[in-house]
Amino acid sequence: MTRPLLTSSIGFSSPVVDKVERLLEVLAALQEDPLLGRAFTLHGGTALNLFYDRAPRLSVDVDLMFTGAVDRDVMTAMRPEIDRRFREVVGALGYVVQATNDEHSGRTYRVKYPGSHVKVDVSYLARIALLQPELRACRFADPLVTFPVLQLPELAAGKVKALMERVAARDLFDLFRLSMEMPALFDDARARALTIRAACTADSFPRMLRPTEALGRFAQPQVELTEPLYSVLRADEAPEYETMLENVSRWLAPLDDFSAAEIEFVRLLSEHAEYRPQLLFSEWPDVLDRARVDPVMEWKVVNLKKRPAPGR
Repeated sequence: MTRPLLTSSIGFSSPVVDKVERLLEVLAALQEDPLLGRAFTLHGGTALNLFYDRAPRLSVDVDLMFTGAVDRDVMTAMRPEIDRRFREVVGALGYVVQATNDEHSGRTYRVKYPGSHVKVDVSYLARIALLQPELRACRFADPLVTFPVLQLPELAAGKVKALMERVAARDLFDLFRLSMEMPALFDDARARALTIRAACTADSFPRMLRPTEALGRFAQPQVELTEPLYSVLRADEAPEYETMLENVSRWLAPLDDFSAAEIEFVRLLSEHAEYRPQLLFSEWPDVLDRARVDPVMEWKVVNLKKRPAPGR
């Protein structure tokens, strides 16, 4: 296999470009494999920046959902073969594949090459895409690299969830880009419903109910927060940090005002660990059918039910 080369690499550091080209090589090999090509869907920053946007940020990790089987028992039975085949396919490219964890929810691989590695996270918990994934191409790779990717509204919802779970400047930047490219995203009822549902699966829920509550943690950033981001941006296109923060705050503000149905969805989930997806998705039966059997929300409900009763 010929390693894909970035055709839009001006302004990025050579080590970062090299890592992204290797990342694309791994994705291309997975997509060409008869088993793995049907098993994975790409999400996260690489999906946004390389398969939708114009590569403003070079994401250097791979985030994959195992979407080859919804049923837990079927997934569990397939998992050893998926792992074996992943090691075989990626190893055939000349990389050393090292697994750094093996949990029920997923597995992390380090795809090692001299001097560095590419991290690949595989989620076996997030097995359902609520919107049908799309086969998209990275327009900045030669030869072209295609891969199944979450649709943009669901990617945006996932980025909002990430903002609520961690303090990483790359999430702020990705949401800033989305706010510029899709300023009216939350005027769309389906995108809004997807985002509220994603926020409710965050580790911070129900302590944190609205995405804007997370932005306070990004104020007065230290260099440890911003440096990793600016190292993977073009120097002449890096936005001011305060500009990103202000834009994202305005963009997320419509999610502060819940409708009656949204209030009830959040209340039932936060107070009673009762999941009622029909309150959000009744207008879209296909999305509702997938949301009803979503393992991520099933796991969230299990954990909410473990909370001590009020007053204890």
